[in-house]
Amino acid sequence: MSAFGLLIATLILSLKSGLILGMSQNSVKQIVFFSSAFAISLGVLVMFFLPMQSVMVAILDKYTFIGSILMALFLIYLGINGEMNNCSACDATSNNKKYITVLLPCPLCLIALALAVILLGPALKLSPIWLGWITAGVFFLMLLIISFGIRKLMKTITVDAETILNTFLLFLGAFTLCCSLFIPSLVQSMMAPFSPISLESGRWTLGAITGMFVLLIIGYMKHALVHRKGERK
Repeated sequence: MSAFGLLIATLILSLKSGLILGMSQNSVKQIVFFSSAFAISLGVLVMFFLPMQSVMVAILDKYTFIGSILMALFLIYLGINGEMNNCSACDATSNNKKYITVLLPCPLCLIALALAVILLGPALKLSPIWLGWITAGVFFLMLLIISFGIRKLMKTITVDAETILNTFLLFLGAFTLCCSLFIPSLVQSMMAPFSPISLESGRWTLGAITGMFVLLIIGYMKHALVHRKGERK
């Protein structure tokens, strides 16, 4: 479960930059360059902060709330601002400051992911440095997959890329704003001692799960029955 959570966090971090890279007209080499730079920065952060985890936690504890609020407002502003240049007309060598700013991953998010790698390394029986570079490699692959996937998708649809991008930025800003309310508590809990969860009764747990699925099936069948009756009328 720890590895799965780390994978999900890496995927979420790669979505924004991968989407923008895919909508741009950058060459394949430029997309690989940006993806490599972002992935390498994650591995370097793990190596840099490994001997001073307390400093890392202090940075996240002090600046995460303010940084996430500012990032959320900035993303909402860009999502609402319809005058932002269409990223389908951008390239890596352009002076489009908005494009470059939105393309870069959130530094606090990178630091938080690096902290997660450092903390999960011992639990997964891996060196944090090795886990950091493995995560960086997965980050790199996800960026490439998302970038080239979006790039291919944009060639098959007629929807304006700028409209999709602005909607995505607006959603991401609102999501970041909501997450900023509990991120500080999450950072504090990451350093707290954990005790394993024990189940008092496996039978009762299995019974509860079975009952939940039975209720879901009954609800689905009831909904389907009402829907069919409505179609007959």
